[in-house]
Amino acid sequence: MTTREQIIAVAKECFDCYEDGRGRTDYSADEHGIEKFYAIAFEAGRVAEREEIESLRQQLSELVAANGPNGWIDELRQQLAVANHAHEFMSQQYLDALKERNQLRKDVAKLQEALHCKLTWKPS
Repeated sequence: MTTREQIIAVAKECFDCYEDGRGRTDYSADEHGIEKFYAIAFEAGRVAEREEIESLRQQLSELVAANGPNGWIDELRQQLAVANHAHEFMSQQYLDALKERNQLRKDVAKLQEALHCKLTWKPS
């Protein structure tokens, strides 16, 4: 891979170097120097890109080898099954709580009716 330092070294070769009189170094280039530098920098980018792609391919190959071709799919299916089971359990808990609440409402209504009857009952 072309390193940053190598690109800078080539840039210094491609560009004309001069002192600006204030202790700073400036660079200028003609069209040929700019094209040469661009070609080197572009190729360095392409090399880095190919190396990154190869690295990702290697990682994917290792992942597939470690888990089998469908290993990660099977793992996701297992996680989904666990999540579905938890969802069903929570749904059932929620439905049970609703039934209990409705039963409590009915019981309260019966108690209120009985209390109302006692409060409004007048012996004959």
